[in-house]
Amino acid sequence: MARDIDLGGLDNVFDNAARNIKEVFQQYGKDEAGVRFSRIYTEDEPNPRSHSLAIVLDNHEHQLRSWIGRQKRNFTIVMNFNIIYYHEQPENDARKKEVQKIIWGICQILLKHNTLNGFCDRLGSTVTGSEYVRRQINNNIMSAGLVRVTLRKLHTVTDID
Repeated sequence: MARDIDLGGLDNVFDNAARNIKEVFQQYGKDEAGVRFSRIYTEDEPNPRSHSLAIVLDNHEHQLRSWIGRQKRNFTIVMNFNIIYYHEQPENDARKKEVQKIIWGICQILLKHNTLNGFCDRLGSTVTGSEYVRRQINNNIMSAGLVRVTLRKLHTVTDID
């Protein structure tokens, strides 16, 4: 089983989430999605390779769950990520079917490993959508798949005054 990567502290919770998503795809991508990703980026890449993934934080929010005294607050951090699969240059509808098959596999990995190796162990993650897209990279168009996933992580803040 893959390990939870902890960079320490709330300052890195977004990096921790992206790295845990990356770890899941590195470990299970070939067997469960049927494709070995050439590269997995944890940020948007201006010149991605074919058959690569980019894991990009779209937005986030902090939801207050409880306030314990004046010094301790419990939050749910909700993070919305876009996972972009870059395929190849589109030549015909066959590419669209290939991309749809791969993004189906990506969704299945996220559904099966929804705690992301224990990173969001109590609330998990949810796939909220996926679609075929064409992305312009420099002067080229690439077939791509976009998968949206929401992660929910519990976090406690303790004030020491």
